[in-house]
Amino acid sequence: MRSRYDLMRMMFARRGNGGGGPILGQLQSMNADGWSATYSSPPNFDPVNGPKLVSLTRQGYTTAGATTTYAEDLICTQRIRQAFPNDASLSVDQVALSDFVYSTDTITGATNNSTETSPKPVANWARPDRGIVGNTLAKEKLEVVAFHRNARSREQVACVEWTITDGTNTVTVTASTSVVSGHSGDRQPVIVYRPASDVNISSLNDNATITINAKVYPWIGAAASVLDSSANSGLRAFSPRKMYRSTSLAAAPMFAYVNATTGNYTTGAVSTTAATAEATPCLTIQGAMLRAIAVNGNLNGLVIRVMNGGKTTLDNTGFGATLTSAEGNEVIVTRDPTATQAQAIIDIAAVTLRPRVGTAGGCIRFLDVTFDRTAGGFMGETASPLLVVFDSMIFDNNSVAASPLSTDCAGAWLGVEIQAPSTSLMTAGLRDNILIRGVLTGLSTLDVEMWCVLGCSITSMSNFAFGTKARSGFICAYNRVRDYNSGMSLDADTVGFAIVQNLWECIRTTTTYTLQTSGFNYTHGIIHHNTCTGFFSVGRDNLFYDQTSNPSTSKLNSVKGNIHNQLNNKGDRFDSNGALLGNWSYLYGVGCAGEFSQFIDAQNGGTGGTFAQAYPGLRAKLGTSNSVRNDPLFTSYQGTASGPTAGAGGGDYTVAGGSPAKAMADPVLRFDLAGNTRSAVLATAGAYE
Repeated sequence: MRSRYDLMRMMFARRGNGGGGPILGQLQSMNADGWSATYSSPPNFDPVNGPKLVSLTRQGYTTAGATTTYAEDLICTQRIRQAFPNDASLSVDQVALSDFVYSTDTITGATNNSTETSPKPVANWARPDRGIVGNTLAKEKLEVVAFHRNARSREQVACVEWTITDGTNTVTVTASTSVVSGHSGDRQPVIVYRPASDVNISSLNDNATITINAKVYPWIGAAASVLDSSANSGLRAFSPRKMYRSTSLAAAPMFAYVNATTGNYTTGAVSTTAATAEATPCLTIQGAMLRAIAVNGNLNGLVIRVMNGGKTTLDNTGFGATLTSAEGNEVIVTRDPTATQAQAIIDIAAVTLRPRVGTAGGCIRFLDVTFDRTAGGFMGETASPLLVVFDSMIFDNNSVAASPLSTDCAGAWLGVEIQAPSTSLMTAGLRDNILIRGVLTGLSTLDVEMWCVLGCSITSMSNFAFGTKARSGFICAYNRVRDYNSGMSLDADTVGFAIVQNLWECIRTTTTYTLQTSGFNYTHGIIHHNTCTGFFSVGRDNLFYDQTSNPSTSKLNSVKGNIHNQLNNKGDRFDSNGALLGNWSYLYGVGCAGEFSQFIDAQNGGTGGTFAQAYPGLRAKLGTSNSVRNDPLFTSYQGTASGPTAGAGGGDYTVAGGSPAKAMADPVLRFDLAGNTRSAVLATAGAYE
């Protein structure tokens, strides 16, 4: 059956229909590439006033994860030209479609020779795992961010299904509607999938490690297109997550207190009664951990509270070789409720803390405290990588020129205000920064590791860095990035990535890029609802190049509803090389819709030129000048201006009611970067509705 979304698309496509409608007998066959087709005696298409519709029946999934079929219409957009040097002539019978056809689709009246399949969604966990739970698992612990090129009905995917198991018993729950997370540390609203309510897990074994997995179902595709975390491994990946179920520890955690002035290594108390532990504090955090091992034989359910007694320093005193907590457990280090965050100060001293806190993956969470770093960091075990979570805290790095994460270690940053950073604080190296969420900072020299970056406010950044790590699967979504030296460059082959609903405020005057996918193979890139500022070539977007120096192919990409500063594309015409055709699906706007740019391409050629797309996709509104802005009517523009002249920064990039960026983008997200609900029919381009 046709969904409400299908009907809206069809109605819009047929608006002002001058000879448009379904094609029967003219479109003969879909080519193997999935985006081009053989068409008998093709006309010069008019996708707006006389759209030629290609009717599909598509395999897919419902909001409950059940298989179904959808009826959907694509549009023949352009006749395809010949390759250089015959690029002035059109092919005889080859045409481009508005989007990819998959091998699992059926085309009315034509043969489907497509060999492409719907890709798996791009997804990851939006919060770190570990911790003690009782009969209920908080819905927030299950948050997933998920994206797919076939977003529809304001949802990126059809649904997410979680399974929670102790190895014998299993609880399953599904969600199909995205929500704004509401995590207190988020600097911008983060859109997630999570259950509608907390999950009852009382049927699972007590005092047992529980494993959490999730399946992400796309709207369109078959079984091979479903992303399943159980098929992956490693903390960085969308892989199984662990927690520890203990009703007794959930009800009564083990407390230890730390006072750097009056505490004692050997007599500190560990108790389920907070007042008892507070009366006899330990001297250091390590001392509290060692006392818990001495009293209980393990670190299960340990909560260490830092008192207002001066700065406590981390060291390695007394740790043996035995791992001392259950899998899925975490040690929480937080402030004494009677102390402020500024009074609960922890210093990472000139050592590497190796606490050996987990049998199959230990975790220390620093929550609502202040770090005053002088040197040092953390180390895990080869067989038991240590996860260090910095949560809702101040991290004063004091410009220490090294990462706090050493070997066999991973970090997660949630709601952290970083002060006095260094280039290497959060860059890609031996360690993994598996989640950077809600970070607030001015980072004049910092390279931020690009993996899963959500809801941050980052100012004066050097750039996003991947190091030597794989790019495939990375997510950059719901961030505000101001005054960057350069934005994001994908300088390696990448399969599956999401750059979604970010504000990129370029204020500098040097010619540079904001987003760059140039000269490599890119498959299933999702670039939706970004707003980019700048002036002409300052802050430009260079998308899906195929260049002589490194011939490449890009396919199955989705570029929708962005406000670009400038939009550039290179291929056979730019390099005068008829072999450089790997950018042609993007060249012909396949998977593109509702795109807006403020200035003409860098060679001033405009659509069809050597440095631009031949067709920019349905409902595009691109700039035509190198000096006069195609103005989306930003509320307060403070980016790079004419000259180029440096911008002040801190602008307001919502758009006025009469903006030409209104009502032009496919409904692929439920909320905008301010948390406002987006239109269900045609949304505003850019990060704000």
